[in-house]
Amino acid sequence: MSNFLHRLLGREPAPRLIEEDVDLEQFFTDAEHACQVFEELVSAERLPKRLLVIHGVGGVGKSTLLKMYRLSCRRQRIPVALVGGEETPSPVDMLADWADDLSDDGVTLSTFQSTLTHYRALQAKVETEAKKASQAAEKLGKAAAKTAVEMAASAIPVVGPLASALGGAGAEAFVDWLRGFLSKPDLELYLDPTKRLTDDFLSDLTRVAARQRVVLMADTYEQMTTLGDWVRDLAQRLPENVLLVIAGRAMPEWERAWPGWMGQAEIVKLEEMTPDDLRTLVHRYYAHIRGGEPDPRQVEAVMKFARGLPIAATTVVQLWVKHGVEDFQAVKPQVVADLVDRLLEGVPPDMQPALEAAAVLRYFNADALRALLDSGDANELYAELRRWPFIRPRREGLAVHSTMREMINEALHVRTPKRFRALHDQATVYCETRLEKATGDERERLMLERLYHRVRADEEAGIQLFEELAEELVHYRLVNQLRALLNDVNAYPLEQENSCLWREYYNARLAHLEERLADAENMYQTISENERVEPKLRAYALCDWGQVLSHYERLGQSGGIEKATSILERSLNLVPLDFHLVRSFFHLARVQRYQAKWDEQTAFLEKATEFFEQRKDEYGLAYVYSEMKRGFARRGLWRDLFITQQRLEDLSCSLPEAAVLKSKILMWNWSWALVGRLSESEQNARESIGLIRSLDDPVSMFHVLRDLGWVLGYQGRYIEANRDGSLRCDIDEIFVG
Repeated sequence: MSNFLHRLLGREPAPRLIEEDVDLEQFFTDAEHACQVFEELVSAERLPKRLLVIHGVGGVGKSTLLKMYRLSCRRQRIPVALVGGEETPSPVDMLADWADDLSDDGVTLSTFQSTLTHYRALQAKVETEAKKASQAAEKLGKAAAKTAVEMAASAIPVVGPLASALGGAGAEAFVDWLRGFLSKPDLELYLDPTKRLTDDFLSDLTRVAARQRVVLMADTYEQMTTLGDWVRDLAQRLPENVLLVIAGRAMPEWERAWPGWMGQAEIVKLEEMTPDDLRTLVHRYYAHIRGGEPDPRQVEAVMKFARGLPIAATTVVQLWVKHGVEDFQAVKPQVVADLVDRLLEGVPPDMQPALEAAAVLRYFNADALRALLDSGDANELYAELRRWPFIRPRREGLAVHSTMREMINEALHVRTPKRFRALHDQATVYCETRLEKATGDERERLMLERLYHRVRADEEAGIQLFEELAEELVHYRLVNQLRALLNDVNAYPLEQENSCLWREYYNARLAHLEERLADAENMYQTISENERVEPKLRAYALCDWGQVLSHYERLGQSGGIEKATSILERSLNLVPLDFHLVRSFFHLARVQRYQAKWDEQTAFLEKATEFFEQRKDEYGLAYVYSEMKRGFARRGLWRDLFITQQRLEDLSCSLPEAAVLKSKILMWNWSWALVGRLSESEQNARESIGLIRSLDDPVSMFHVLRDLGWVLGYQGRYIEANRDGSLRCDIDEIFVG
């Protein structure tokens, strides 16, 4: 019977309880204070605090506590949603999972769900169009990525890695290709859906919270490394009647961006269990899985072994009851390998390989286990593992509790490094096999899993793959996918310094894309000044640091020109030139333009031209010719201007029709007017207006309208120049609308 019919008949429907939560309640112990704090918050007529932060070491019971919170909310019919950091690598995933949970409580976020559905449809549409483009290229027998369409298609991460080297103007090629079948709003949603989906989620939530309390919870916050700023912003924007609960191993670091945030939060630290509480837990768990009272001597042995960690206690009780293991001697404190060794000693021989394989995989099903095991019935082992206390359900299957997984992986790495690497190699192959047929979200998840296992098996090779993926995402400005990638990689236990620095570098690139220039510049400088960093990484960091320094406001500072020039020149002297470092020529050209050193500007652009010509990168050439044309126009070098314009027009014949490229060819019409080509200048300006309107580019529109008005006035057509109400409407619509 639906909730509506229940209310119509005057009966409230029974709360929808999760079986796992009810099961855990049977032996849940300790955390009375944390439970009391939560109950006082959710039962208050008006929330006294908008945040509840739970923190403590791994394995201390944070995840279990959140499940008890969820159970309490469900019994009180308070809509509640719980997500885990390991399952939500991006804001989109986190919002989608919250919305799914809330829907189980009868809460529908209609606007958000509509936008999310539309975003998923856009992803599928782009993927379909990319495959069509690739298939068309194959039929024509062309080399991969020779045309802009092919290059753009091969660049889409959900379709496959970049088939050719990344070009200096490759991002424009990609975006132009997308514009061929996506509207401006759809393009913006596809490239970075976070803002619109967040706004829609909050709008819907505000409507719901106006009539009832809502609780949102996020577990394993320490794994949300690239989501911290977004979560903080979300917390500040949540409706008054919504409680946000965050659990992690450490406190959020929000004080700088949100001074005084702790004044709006209840903060609870979970400690290791006291001996009395741990003893109670052992008794309750024993009674839950077997019934009756345990042997007191064994209870004390379990307590010594567990060292205050509830997850260790429930695990050894499981071994004791199900497999008759009774020798749990105390181990040296804080020695993880010893603890895991003792655990594995009590596991039946046929289960040990399965347990190790399950811990190597971040989530698993029977098929994944089968791929990593040499023997044994994978289905039977999977069924047995799902009954263990440290196994958690995940959307994709099952997963070993993060603390236990870390401990088993570390012990395996120390004890049998060859087996550790072999298991991760097998997991990599398994992911690559599934990737061949995967699409959409499944493909993105598998790409992350493949990268994780590649890094764990061979860190150097894995970081090289990470660099390729991250560079591609930065180059095409796919911010949401970059956040998801970095959120995952930031949690990897890297061992090599350069691996860590590559990771920090791409975190800086994300900050750069998000306009957090101070954070980005600080990391670029740190990497550039590190004497131990590998040359390629230093060159990249210098190039991007130089880009920040070449902004006009920085060049105007004392010593700004010299500093920017020095940094950019150093970036070009460390390693052979590639598609990333060629951008240093453009930045150096901008420094020269700032000083009106036109010959020097042209010289740098000619070096970029030579690079693109050697690699037959037509979009790169189009970009550099456009920059050269503008420089010639400013200097009045009409012959060079017309030669460059002809080169641009010739290129446009070999490239697909693209609004951005076409607008570049038609721009800077004032130069045409100065040499008396007034009719051509007017025609170009009017054609540009239509193109730029489709691009929704207010800055370019302003320039084109200015040029058109000047050209009309230059011909004495003052009424037309002043009249054009439609053009004034264009300005109003673009800048106001």
